[in-house]
Amino acid sequence: MHRETLAVVDGILGVEAEAHGPPVSTAGRMDLRGSNGTIAPREQLAEALGELAAQDAGWAAALLAAPPEVRLGGEARRFGAALGLSAAYGVALGLRGGARGMALEAAVIPAAWIAVAGLGVPALAILLALADAPVRAVDLACAASRAAARAGLVLLGLAPPIALFAVTTDEASSGVLLGGVGLAVAWAFALRAFAGEVARRTDARSLAGRGAALAATLGFAVFATALVGRIWLYGLAPLWGAP
Repeated sequence: MHRETLAVVDGILGVEAEAHGPPVSTAGRMDLRGSNGTIAPREQLAEALGELAAQDAGWAAALLAAPPEVRLGGEARRFGAALGLSAAYGVALGLRGGARGMALEAAVIPAAWIAVAGLGVPALAILLALADAPVRAVDLACAASRAAARAGLVLLGLAPPIALFAVTTDEASSGVLLGGVGLAVAWAFALRAFAGEVARRTDARSLAGRGAALAATLGFAVFATALVGRIWLYGLAPLWGAP
């Protein structure tokens, strides 16, 4: 446990032990007492611990972490980071095709996330509303950005071996096939994360509503898989006959 977290815990214990005393703060940043000297609400204490945990976490954990309050600006930044991570995989995949191949793959691989976010997610929101299981738009945006970020991290981890294999294999088709497997793995992680997030945030009050929400999510999964598959196949095809 880090020093700052220990300081917060000690501060909480100090507030509980002393009914009257000076306000306790976490490293001078957050007061655990209210304006009238009473103990701060549990939600405020949880938020303080959450902020400290986010500060101590690595950039990857921070990228995937659920925000205490969903804001479109923050989700847009997360989605942009996911696009950048996916573009890095595209560059590694297109090494065999030269500068043109790298530029093409760096544009096509992230384009799949943009297509799903622009076409699939709004359609899912409409289906869930019709199924009497609505999800807030900001919550869907959060689910989509976190899923894309998870896939982007997977692709970033696979980029070095894909780059090595792409430039050392005798047949370009082998590199393309391996690159496609990497994309399929990343898509599986993204789809699982997105479906789980939507299921947790769905406001369905009846068994029929939950069943309809599940059917809508499955329909989205089929449509989105076909969409990203078509986009990625379009990007992989030019590399098949690369020298």
